[in-house]
Amino acid sequence: MSDVTSEKVSASPIRTASATRRWAWGFTLAVLALMFLIWPYSQWSFVNRTSILTGLARTVWEDPEWFFCVFVPPLVGFLIWRKRQDLARLPMVGEWWGLGLILAGGVCYWIGYKVDTSYPGYAAAQLVSAGLIVLFGGKAWMRALMFPWIFLCFTWPLYPLEDRISFPLRMSMAKVSGVAIDLIGIDVVREGTALYSAPDAAAGLKQGEKFMLDVDAPCAGMRSLFALIMISVIYAYMALRGIKWRVFLVLCSVPLAMLGNVARMVLLALGSELWGVEVAVGRNVDGVHEISAFHEIAGYVVFAVALGGMFAISSILERRISRRTVTAPAGSTSVADETADLKLRLLAAGGLVGLTLLMCGFIGGQPPLGAPGVKDKLPLKLGKVQGWEGAPDQRETNMLADDVKILRNYYLLPSGGNVACSVVLSGGERRSLHRPEVCLPAQGWNVTDKSRLSLQLANGRKVEAMLVRMLRDYAGPDGKPMRMKALNVFFYAGSEGVTTPDYYDHVLLSYLHALTRNLNHRWALVSFYMPYSEAELGKADPMAELGAMEDLRQFASEAAMEILQPLVD
Repeated sequence: MSDVTSEKVSASPIRTASATRRWAWGFTLAVLALMFLIWPYSQWSFVNRTSILTGLARTVWEDPEWFFCVFVPPLVGFLIWRKRQDLARLPMVGEWWGLGLILAGGVCYWIGYKVDTSYPGYAAAQLVSAGLIVLFGGKAWMRALMFPWIFLCFTWPLYPLEDRISFPLRMSMAKVSGVAIDLIGIDVVREGTALYSAPDAAAGLKQGEKFMLDVDAPCAGMRSLFALIMISVIYAYMALRGIKWRVFLVLCSVPLAMLGNVARMVLLALGSELWGVEVAVGRNVDGVHEISAFHEIAGYVVFAVALGGMFAISSILERRISRRTVTAPAGSTSVADETADLKLRLLAAGGLVGLTLLMCGFIGGQPPLGAPGVKDKLPLKLGKVQGWEGAPDQRETNMLADDVKILRNYYLLPSGGNVACSVVLSGGERRSLHRPEVCLPAQGWNVTDKSRLSLQLANGRKVEAMLVRMLRDYAGPDGKPMRMKALNVFFYAGSEGVTTPDYYDHVLLSYLHALTRNLNHRWALVSFYMPYSEAELGKADPMAELGAMEDLRQFASEAAMEILQPLVD
C-alpha cells in the first residue's frame, strides 16, 4: 500500500509540470492566433481590414517573388518539432523581462493598426513571440528557439527592400552579363540595362539586329534572390555546424543567384545567335510579347546553378568541419520553479495583450481623409504654351483602383517638344497609387537612370521632384532597330502642402502624419512626360537630352504653380 502511495506522490509533480507546459504553450498559441490570425488588422489592397496572416497570404499568393513566405510558418513549426526532445529537458523558469518585449510588441501592433500598415505588425509578431518565450521559459528556451525565431522573419515580405535594390542589381547584372557574352565570342553593346548585338559592317548587320535583351527585374535575380537566401539559411542550419560557416554559405547565395542569371542571359544571347531571337527569346504579337519555350527553360537555369553551387560549397565545408552532435544542456525540471508565479505571468501577459487590442478598438481608427493638395482641373494654357485635354489609356486604368481619378493634358512647347502632364489622384485607400518605376517597364520602357530635380516656382515655393531617363527600342516599318528616348519628372503631392519626390517617402509621411498629426493624406502623383528623340539605333543626337531637360524643368515649374493648391499659413 505504501508503494502505491509513493508512486502516486512521485507522479503528481510530473503531471503538474506537464500541465504547466500545456498552459504556457496553449496560452502562447492562443495569443499569437488572436493577434495575427484572427484580429482584423490592416486593409492591404482590400476593402475591409483583414488579419496580418490572412492579408499576407492573399497578397503573396500570386506574387512569384514572395510566394515562398506562405511556407515559412509551417517550416518554423517543423524546426520546433525537431527540437522537442531538447526542449523537454529544459526547465521552464520564466523571466519577467519578457513582459518588456511583449509591451514593445504591443506598441508596434497598435502603431501599425493606427496608420493601417502591416509592417509594424510584422515587428510585433517577432517581439510578442520572443516575449512569451522568455516570460514562460526563460533565457534557456530563447537560446534553444533562437533559430526558429529568426527564421520566422522570412514570413514577412519586404517590398521596400526589393525595390531599393532592384535597379542597382539590374545594372550590375547587365555589366556582368555583357562581359560574359563577350567572353564566349559574341560581340555585345550595353546601354543601361539593355544588351544589343554589336554592329557588323562586313555582314551588313546593324546594332541590335541579331538580338536585343533587357535585364529587367525578373532577369536581375529579383524572382530568385530572396527565395534562395531563405533556402540557404535553412540548409546551412541543418547541414553545417558553426555560425561562421553558416553565415558564409548564406552570403554565397547572393553571388550564386547573380551567377545563375548571368548563365541565363548567356544562353539567351547564344540561342539568339544560333537560332534567331524568336526561338531564343520570343516574339511580339499585336504588341504583346510571347515568351518562347527556350526562354522559359533558360529561367530554370538560375535555380539549377544557384542550388548546385550551394550544394557544392556545402560539401566542401562539410569535409573541413568536424561534425559534432549538439545537445541541449540537461537541467533538472523543478516543479516548484515551473509552477511558480505561472498564474501571475499568464495574467500579466493577458493584460498587456488585452490592453493592446482595446487600444486598437477604441483609439486605433484612421484619421479622416484629408483634402487633396492639387486642383481638380489642369490648365489649358500656361503662358504661351497651349494645351488640350487627353485621356488615360486602358492599361493605366486597369492598374488602378476604381475610385482613382486621372487628369491629363498635352502641351506643345515653343521649342517644338510636347509634354504629357498627368495628375493621378488617389482614392479612399492610400495604396491606390503606385511607383512610376513599376508602370513604365510594363509599358515597354527601360529606365536607365533617375535622380532628384528641384523645381523653383514663381511664388518662391520649392518642390523636390524625381527625374527619370528612359528609352524604348522597337523595330521600325522597314525592320530597322529604332530607339525612342524620353524624360519623366514626377512628385507626390499630399494634403496641407506636403510634397515629396520619392514613393517610399510619401508612404512614410502618410504613416508618420497619421500618427502624429491625425492627418490621412489624400495623395496625388503629378507627372510630366516628354519624349525628345526617336531615331534609328545609334544615330540619335547626343545633345538633344540637355535641351529637353531644360525645357521640361521650366515647363514643370510653371505647371506645378497652377496644379498645386496654394499654401495656407
